[in-house]
Amino acid sequence: MGDRLASEDIQFFWQHCFLTGALSERLARGIAYPHTEQAYLAGLLHDIGALPLLMIGSNESTRSEDASSQVWGESLTAEQERFGTDHCEVGRWIGVSWNFPPSLLEVMEKHHSPRETSHDPLLVGIVAAADQFCIRRGIVLGAEPPGLSGPTPNPNQQILHACLPHLRPAQVAKLGELLEADFLELIQLLEFGAAGLFGGAIPKDPYQ
Repeated sequence: MGDRLASEDIQFFWQHCFLTGALSERLARGIAYPHTEQAYLAGLLHDIGALPLLMIGSNESTRSEDASSQVWGESLTAEQERFGTDHCEVGRWIGVSWNFPPSLLEVMEKHHSPRETSHDPLLVGIVAAADQFCIRRGIVLGAEPPGLSGPTPNPNQQILHACLPHLRPAQVAKLGELLEADFLELIQLLEFGAAGLFGGAIPKDPYQ
């Protein structure tokens, strides 16, 4: 990326992708998905298509107030209106050019619509759930982590129901609780390892 993106933009991008990848791996283990390493890789790379859009946005000489305040990854419609494409489409183009396998291409393209998948719906559902969980907790592209509150398992269960509809209610309840605990653990790891992972401290303490 060179100096075409501000360091904080790159930092926020990798915060989101690292947490999505780590939570994807934990979810994969929790539901006995056999390819846990692939789940981590898919979560790590799911939003790679956002990087070119971030670069284009950063190079625009003028930005409207709405565009500059847009939270990346939350609204495909906003991206389509601004760029004529979205990070899911761009991610698939990148994956094709890099000869990624169909399972990863499907994650990049369908992680916002996991029920439209056909190749490996379980993998896409895992990454989609981890991605939505990070978004719900404020770990989104272009935004600093907000202050964290106590565990709120019900929204997590709604995310799991939407992304992994085959799970039994007992599995959903257990995984929802595990996601909360894992997220808090990972945030601490991210905070303590920020200098090594991102070249500097996280700009905002998520516990403040």
